[in-house]
Parts: sequence; structure tokens; C-alpha cells
Amino acid sequence: HLQAGKEMLSARSFLGNRPWYDMWVKSSPIDFRSNWKIVWPEISNAPNFSIDKNKRYVGGSVYYFVPNKKMPVAFGYYLLGMLNSSVTLELADKMGAVRLLSGRIRWKKGLLDLLRIPFKQS
Repeated sequence: HLQAGKEMLSARSFLGNRPWYDMWVKSSPIDFRSNWKIVWPEISNAPNFSIDKNKRYVGGSVYYFVPNKKMPVAFGYYLLGMLNSSVTLELADKMGAVRLLSGRIRWKKGLLDLLRIPFKQS
């Protein structure tokens, strides 16, 4: 079905040596088969994490975390509680999160990789 848009897709200036059908933001289709994932916008003024259980595709300004197959969705809700807390906002600032002139934070994946969220399996 991409052939219908080949002319428009080929005209994209950022392609360089990549094929006309190349995706700008690469995502693995396998990621979207997971029973759940945590998604968040790249830019927001506060932590804004949510769970997607509908296997939706996310675009370039949204990040996502796909759990391993053994993680129950209950763990995802635990993570949401931690990630959407004021503690995460404070930690982000202390870890040097990029703040835009508007005061909003860029919630890049690298920033979240620095967070250490405690978890004890019962």
C-alpha cells in the first residue's frame, strides 16, 4: 500500500541514502504485539505516563517501554505510580533533565534509563 505514496515519500529531504519507504522513527512491529506497554510524550510539563493495553502504534514524539513477557500488567501500574509521582519530577530536575523555555521537560528515554525504581517481588 506504500506504492500509492511513493512520490511524496521519495521527496522527503531527510532521507539521504535511505530507501524511499524507510521510516523516520524506527520501531519494531514486535513491540506492538505486547499485551501492554508504558507510553509517554517526549515533552510535557509534568510526568505523563500511561499504559496502553490496546497494542497501538506510537509516533515520533512518543516514547514507549515494552515489558518482558513475564511482567504482569499489575507491575505496569506500580511503575505508573512511581513514574507519575512528584518524586520523579524532582529527580528529573536533579539529574539534569532538559527544560525548554516554556518550562516543559523533554522526557527522553536516556533520562528514564537513569531512574532506579525500587521493586521487590513477593
